[in-house]
Amino acid sequence: MKVEVAYARWPFIRSDQWFLPRFRVKVTNLGTEIRRGSIQIDIADAEPLTTLAEITSFKGPFQDVLHHEVNSLQAGSTDDFGFRIQSKFLKPGRYILRVLFNEWIPSDSPIRELRDQFRRANISDEKLKEIEAQSIESLKGHGIDPYQRPVGQFRGKPLFDFRFNEVIKVHPLSGVATILGGFIGSVLAVCISFLYALIRLISGNWESIRALLGFA
Repeated sequence: MKVEVAYARWPFIRSDQWFLPRFRVKVTNLGTEIRRGSIQIDIADAEPLTTLAEITSFKGPFQDVLHHEVNSLQAGSTDDFGFRIQSKFLKPGRYILRVLFNEWIPSDSPIRELRDQFRRANISDEKLKEIEAQSIESLKGHGIDPYQRPVGQFRGKPLFDFRFNEVIKVHPLSGVATILGGFIGSVLAVCISFLYALIRLISGNWESIRALLGFA
């Protein structure tokens, strides 16, 4: 998978209200077709983090802020979408952003699913056999066939965990209003000064301009 995340052009200053952080995400499938998947966007408080390496390895806690469903992503094709982080997830501060992609694949039999979980937990073979026997008896006791694949059930297969390499700075609305007010005021002052100089130039050379235009 090829993943690209970028800020949207507006707003250039982000706030926890109105001027919310906006992003563009592009995910290109460089492998085989993904029939069904889900892209999850998370954020986390970046205040304790100081380096890019810490952002890459940070375990959380993360706040889930968006889910984007993917259907039939063909080999070589791109899923391109934009989103904004809603104000209910934000307060003034610094955040990191991660993008998770899970491919939804048919669930395996209950006992195989349990074996995978136990192996990831680094349980010894002897202990694994003991737990597996207990699990089989428990599943049968609830009327579940431990070796039968359930129909219509899916589980997530993680494809990537991508971290945006820029810290998201979210300012209070009052601060953004002050900055934008100063910027707009500066632009207006320049425009007014230019118009005033232009009017004076025209006024001082009006007769010459009339003659040049053939109105003399």
